[in-house]
Amino acid sequence: MDPTKEISASKFRAENYKLVNDIDDLKKRNLIQRKENHYQVKALALPYLETNFAKELIADIEALYAVLKAHYLKVQEAPMPVARLSQEANIPATRAMYALNMMLDLSLWSAGYATDLTTPEAYVLANERMLEFPDFMSMVLTVSNWNTPDTSSDWIAKPTTSGTSDVAFSISSLETSQTEKTYGFESLLHPAIYKSSLKQFKDGHLREAVMNSVTAVYDLIRDRTNLKLDGNALASQAFGLEKGLLILSELGTESGDNVQKGFMQIYQGIYTGIRNPKAHTLHHDLDALKAAQYLVMMSLLARRVDESKNRAGEGVP
Repeated sequence: MDPTKEISASKFRAENYKLVNDIDDLKKRNLIQRKENHYQVKALALPYLETNFAKELIADIEALYAVLKAHYLKVQEAPMPVARLSQEANIPATRAMYALNMMLDLSLWSAGYATDLTTPEAYVLANERMLEFPDFMSMVLTVSNWNTPDTSSDWIAKPTTSGTSDVAFSISSLETSQTEKTYGFESLLHPAIYKSSLKQFKDGHLREAVMNSVTAVYDLIRDRTNLKLDGNALASQAFGLEKGLLILSELGTESGDNVQKGFMQIYQGIYTGIRNPKAHTLHHDLDALKAAQYLVMMSLLARRVDESKNRAGEGVP
């Protein structure tokens, strides 16, 4: 799979039907993503790619990473213009743009970036986490370990009679007489949140778990809409009352319009009020209980994205 090309998902699956379960597994492991009817390679797949192109891509990424790291050591809060980054890394603009987009597939190192990296004013802003890793591939391997699901059932805490532990409460099992089955905290998580955040949560990386959960929700919105936006702009175009691409309610009624408008504001709010503040500082007020509640909240929002209807498909003007 050439990382530079969007591959027709239907054709690729048909030509490799005997491997379709493996293809689905690659998607579950966040190594590839499906946008509309195309597959794209994700940053976490880089360690597995052995083509000459992949080796050149990794070399470009490491050159950009080294320049960004040196820039951060000199000026911690100054954005790096993308044009200057390409020049200092001695990489042609087109290659640098592709490598940088692949790098931004992982949010761990970035404190922010321009929505459109092709404009002359485009910039990226690094954060302190870059200093933890000698190179980008070290970061990739670390995040890969986070994203490896722990299938051990021992992690799910059983109900406790003391009621004094936040951790025990946040992950304790919930019983339902209807099915006579016990569910753990992880059963409340949407698959996208499970893959993006559960391992970090269990390892105590609460800030990263919450940030990744917001990113996962926005990735779902981008997958459904094919919009290449972020933050308020993405939420507005995806769920706007007049021209939003995704419909969450029965538009044209007062209650339906209120639901649509309210959820648009919620999606805007999780970026402005949750993701952004935690992206710009290592300090946070999270404990296990609060982080778990955030993940469940993001799971609900992810589910609403799944359940939303396409405006064009519904014939809504």
